Amino acid sequence: MASTAVDVFEYLPEHRLAVCRTCHFAVLPSQATTHLAHHHRDIPARLRPAIVRELAGWPDICQQPSSGVAPAGVPEPFSSLALFTDGLQCQLEPQACRYICRSLGTLRGHWRRAHQWAPGTHGGCRSSQRQAAAAQRRADAYRSVWCQRFFVAHGGTPYFEVARPAQHLRTLDKSLAEGEQERQQQQEQGQEQDDSFLQDVLADLAGREATSSVVHGGVQRPRHQQEVSPWLELTRWAGYLSGHPLPELAALAAVPDPSVCNDEINVFDQSRINSFLQQSRASDRPLMIKLQKSTWRRYTSVWKALLCFVCRTADADCPIALEHRFTSYQAACLDSTLANARALQHAAVTDVDVACPAAVEQARDRLDATCLDLCIALLDQDLRGRLYESATVGFLAVLGIDVARNNLREAYCFSPRLSGFIKISQLLTI
Repeated sequence: MASTAVDVFEYLPEHRLAVCRTCHFAVLPSQATTHLAHHHRDIPARLRPAIVRELAGWPDICQQPSSGVAPAGVPEPFSSLALFTDGLQCQLEPQACRYICRSLGTLRGHWRRAHQWAPGTHGGCRSSQRQAAAAQRRADAYRSVWCQRFFVAHGGTPYFEVARPAQHLRTLDKSLAEGEQERQQQQEQGQEQDDSFLQDVLADLAGREATSSVVHGGVQRPRHQQEVSPWLELTRWAGYLSGHPLPELAALAAVPDPSVCNDEINVFDQSRINSFLQQSRASDRPLMIKLQKSTWRRYTSVWKALLCFVCRTADADCPIALEHRFTSYQAACLDSTLANARALQHAAVTDVDVACPAAVEQARDRLDATCLDLCIALLDQDLRGRLYESATVGFLAVLGIDVARNNLREAYCFSPRLSGFIKISQLLTI
C-alpha cells in the first residue's frame, strides 16, 4: 500500500513536475488532494494529507501548469507519461507551428483559427487535376507522430512530439521497403491498387498495438484514462483482475453441468407478487413477466455461475487469490450447502436400488433451503471498505470476461447478464 509521495508520484527534475505512477499524467500540488480522492481510493483517507504535504515540500516543484513547458526538439518518450501513437502534427508552417492533436476534426479547427486555411473538401465540379492537387495539399498539411503531454486538462499543456523507438522504426522501414517493391511489381503488371500499401502498413501497426494490449493472457491496466471506455473505468475490472490470466479467471465461474429449466414460479404467483409490490405510479413496471424458457434458463445460469465461483474461490487450494472475503455467516451457509449437496449425492446413490425417493426428496429440499440462505447472504453484505470485498461484486467482474476475445466486455455486451442477475435476485429476496 502506498504511504509516501514517492510511492504515488515520480519526480521529473528537468521539468519540475510530479507524475502519477498509476494514471501516467502530471499532478500539481494544488490538485493532489482531489487526485488522490478520485483516482487512489485504495489509499486510506488518513494517509492522504501526509502525502499531499510531502509532495508540496518537494524542492522547486512546479505550481502552475503554464510553467511546465514542452520539451525542446524531439526527446525520447518519458516512461512515466502516457504514450500516444496517433498524433497529427500541423505542417502548414513547420518552422513556426508545432501544434499536435489526435483527431482530424480538431486539426481542421486549428487550420481555420491559426492559419485561416480550410482543406476545401466541398465545392462544385472540378477537374481531376484540381481534385488531385487539393488532395495532395491536404495530405501535405499534417504528418503522423508519436506524442505525449504532461497534463490531461488545462489549455496550456499541449501535446509534444517524441521519438519513436529504434525497433519500431526498423520494422516500419522494412514494411515500407517490402510494400514499395510489391507496388512496383503491380504497376509493371498493369494492376493499380490505390492506397493498398498504406492500408497494409496501418493494419500491421494496429495489429501490433492490439497484441501488445494483452500480456500473457492477463489484464493490462490502462496507461491513461482517456484511452479506455468510461464503462471499464467505472467498473474498475482491470485493477481487480490484474495479474491473473483471463481464461483461468473465467473458469472460476464456469457451470459444470447445465440443468433443465423448470417453471418454479407460475403466472399466478407472479401476479400475487406484483399485487403487493406495485405502487400507484405510472412509471412502475411489474416485477416479473412470463419469461420464455430460454430466457429463464439464461437468467438462472448466471446465478449457477455465481455459486460455482463462490465454491471454487472459497477452496483453500484455489490457485487464484482474489480480494473478496466471506463473512462468517456466508461461510457458515456455504458449509451447510456443501454438506447438504454431499448428502443428496449420497442419498441418490444409496437409494437408487431400494426405491426410496422420499429420502432423496428430503435431501433435495434441505439443499434448496440452505442454497437459498447462501444466495441471500451473498446479497445481504454491508460494504464499508473496498467495493470488491464482496464476493458478488467480484463475480460480476469475472462475468465481464469475454474468453473468445481474451478481453473485458463493454457495457452493451454485459447488460443482458446483469439483467439476469438482477431479475433472479428480486425473486430470491421476496
